[in-house]
Amino acid sequence: MKATQMILLVRLLGTLMLLVPIFVTGSTNAQQTIERHLHIKPPKTHDSRYAYVPFEVPPHTGRITVSYQYERENGLNLIDIGLFDARFTGTDTDSRGFRGWSGGRRSEFFITEVDATPGYLPGYIPAGTWRIILGLYRIGASGVDVNLKIAIDSESSAPGEFTLTESVIDLLLKKKLTRRVAGNGMRWWRGDLHIHTVHSDGDWTVAELFSSARNGGLDFISITDHNTSSHHAEIDLLRSFAKQLLLVPGEEVTTYGGHMNVWGLPSGSWVDFRAQPGDNARHGHRVK
Repeated sequence: MKATQMILLVRLLGTLMLLVPIFVTGSTNAQQTIERHLHIKPPKTHDSRYAYVPFEVPPHTGRITVSYQYERENGLNLIDIGLFDARFTGTDTDSRGFRGWSGGRRSEFFITEVDATPGYLPGYIPAGTWRIILGLYRIGASGVDVNLKIAIDSESSAPGEFTLTESVIDLLLKKKLTRRVAGNGMRWWRGDLHIHTVHSDGDWTVAELFSSARNGGLDFISITDHNTSSHHAEIDLLRSFAKQLLLVPGEEVTTYGGHMNVWGLPSGSWVDFRAQPGDNARHGHRVK
């Protein structure tokens, strides 16, 4: 199994014992810290609702960690956050290089080649200008000060052994359900088309939702996390081991003018959420 798949199992498996040694990079080399301080004014009617904060990523970077702080003033200020890599050019119409979104749920996230905070996409870390995207959901009349901290760890060389715990695969194999086969004529299929996980504002993992839905007798579920495709890889992994429940990858496209659900997305693709009322539909690039 590929290293990326093994790391995904950490999120899927939880806390039982399935002792599987895998190797991941350590964090033995130097760290560079970048700080950005900016004052954001409330956007005008036709202004973009997104601000992009650039920072430089050097070659051989192994991990990027981003955190941010601002004064919320009891809800008067609400700012979302996400990330684009060096392929992105810094405009609302460019979907290249999208690496994830956590909205306002998290104040910190990280990305490496093999793992990432839920909501974000692990993978190759290209050198160049990356950009933090700030979503200006609500800004008070006097504006708000935002403090950003970016920690960049150089590529590490020391391999380490990782132990997986609580095998969902083992759970699936031990608790197989009889697959219902549709007979002649029409029938009802039971399912849920709007579910969130820890990849956006839900509390359950993909595997926990899968287990609950299957044990509850559902035939299908669609996981529609907000403005990300990071849950798709875990859906793909579960699909390869379990056939008792149809898993449909989706997205809740969450704009500042309204929300909509999209179902049946190709794995790794997303619909760009940076739209204003009246904009033509825009589709995001497939993230590889």
